[in-house]
Amino acid sequence: MDDATFHDASGVLSQPDDETYALLDAQGVLIGWSPRLQRLLGYPAQEMRARRGTDLLYTPADAAALVGRCRPDAAVELGQAVLRHRDGHAVEVTLLARPILSAAGERQWLIHARDSEATRRRELGDALLRGLFTESPFLIDIFDTRLRFVAQNDAERRTAGFARTNFIGRTMSEVAPPGLLDMEALEARQKHVLESGEALIQTEVRGRTPRDPDRERVWSESILPLKNHVGEVIALAHVVADVTDRARARERLTLVNDASIRIGSTLDVLTTSRELVEVAVPQFAD
Repeated sequence: MDDATFHDASGVLSQPDDETYALLDAQGVLIGWSPRLQRLLGYPAQEMRARRGTDLLYTPADAAALVGRCRPDAAVELGQAVLRHRDGHAVEVTLLARPILSAAGERQWLIHARDSEATRRRELGDALLRGLFTESPFLIDIFDTRLRFVAQNDAERRTAGFARTNFIGRTMSEVAPPGLLDMEALEARQKHVLESGEALIQTEVRGRTPRDPDRERVWSESILPLKNHVGEVIALAHVVADVTDRARARERLTLVNDASIRIGSTLDVLTTSRELVEVAVPQFAD
């Protein structure tokens, strides 16, 4: 989460590559393995030692096809494979073969295995991050518990005047253009979510941008608490969308409905004129 931006979010929050691997010699005999591989397949260390790699396959006949895809000069994705757990059940994995040389110059193979379900979850997580942080129409900001920026998504969609670099570790009031929002009210909403642990959903926030200072803009803001595994709020996520056009349309509809009720209650011209003024003036004058 210390990464400066989410502009390319596909790898920012993904789990690091796991350490599920086996090391085979040139004859395909296991000479090393990770504790995670042992846990994945249920074998104690003494039962792993000196096994052939093919012994770990659910169907040993698959070995020829896998070996045929290996290359001596580059890492190769071997794709889906099925391993056999010690108790006999199948374990679906995705394999990557990487050729290496030992200190003595002997050819060896480092085989990385990823649990297929974990791989699918990771791909789904990556797709979710891309959708939210690089393809989403929303502006997304992440703040720490001191209301300082941790990350944000694509800055190209942001209001002109925002600091686009060096925003990490600074508050909204330090990076936003002057007059954009009521910053005291924003910080009050942030502190409420931090203290209560409850989200504030679709708060309408009004302000003005440097590009169009004479026209009020309306944003829909949701502030979501991000919690750790014990339920403590460790950060805030802001999801913001420009809803100016929608707000204007709603206000026009409200004005029309109000006018239809309040104007024309009598046939008297003076009364009707007064009703027209009473409806229209508050919308266009202070």
